[in-house]
Amino acid sequence: MKLGNIAGAVLAMTTLGVSLAVATPDTSAQAKAKVNSIKTFPKAMRGNWYRYGEHNGFYYKRIKISAKKFVAHNALDPTGTSDKLQTFTQSLHVLKAKKSPKYSKKAQSWCYAYTKKKVTTIHQWVNVDQFQDPIRYKVTHKTYNGKKVKVLTVVSTSYNNHTDHYYQTKAQAKHFNPAGALHN
Repeated sequence: MKLGNIAGAVLAMTTLGVSLAVATPDTSAQAKAKVNSIKTFPKAMRGNWYRYGEHNGFYYKRIKISAKKFVAHNALDPTGTSDKLQTFTQSLHVLKAKKSPKYSKKAQSWCYAYTKKKVTTIHQWVNVDQFQDPIRYKVTHKTYNGKKVKVLTVVSTSYNNHTDHYYQTKAQAKHFNPAGALHN
């Protein structure tokens, strides 16, 4: 009887091992797969977003996101060459998985993005070869006057260690940050 139980256990373990080996996907195929960029920005991110800030006086910074455009109004120059508030427009383009973006004059206003775990990461097209962190956005919620409202949150990165919040109305932006961006 003991010999029959041992033989049955060995047979069951062998069958289970073979089925796991067949069902397990090839890890080299998983490692080769890359994340493709998205064709349009997520619907939850689209619309106008406001942030109340301070730069030589108080102002509202506005981000407008459509299906394929990202426009930042009253933004500081990211290169640091100018201290004036400017408007930056980025057009969303698809980046193929195995190709790196090529620099061209018209590609200066292009970007590509991908979404992972509800965080949308936006890269500038021309800064791929330079070491610059992309900007990561996530839609979260806060309570405003007893109701839940959507908040566009800039997720902190190694380069950008602070978190900014953008709101759907100017009143919400001023309510959550009445003293301006420098006084968070």
